[in-house]
Amino acid sequence: MTKNIAKTDEFGLIYFETDIINPKNKRSVIKVKSVIDTGASKSHIQPELIKVLELDSKSNTSFTNPIDGLINSGTYELEVILNGIKIKPVNASIIHDETFPAGLIIGLDIIKRFNFSFQAKTKIFELTLPKD
Repeated sequence: MTKNIAKTDEFGLIYFETDIINPKNKRSVIKVKSVIDTGASKSHIQPELIKVLELDSKSNTSFTNPIDGLINSGTYELEVILNGIKIKPVNASIIHDETFPAGLIIGLDIIKRFNFSFQAKTKIFELTLPKD
């Protein structure tokens, strides 16, 4: 079992730190503030990290945001290291709110790869790889 103890920021967001890697050029950014969002169907990355990692858009996609409506976005392939576990490939869209206080939103595309639980009182995330 792999445990990750979460932190809470000044906005009340529960997050932990991940490493993000461009699988093509191996550029990486470590200790990226990453928020788990069980309401997000896919993961999202800040534009500044796209530039630093030199990620190329592999396709364009559209999705509906409940606040902003229809959003057109590029899709970027990356690898995420979450508590020592390399997750690949991850296809992330752009975070369109540049004021969002995290570099990565981890959506269900990543969460569904794990057995996942969260203890609210202790703020402990439990991530376990499913047995095959």
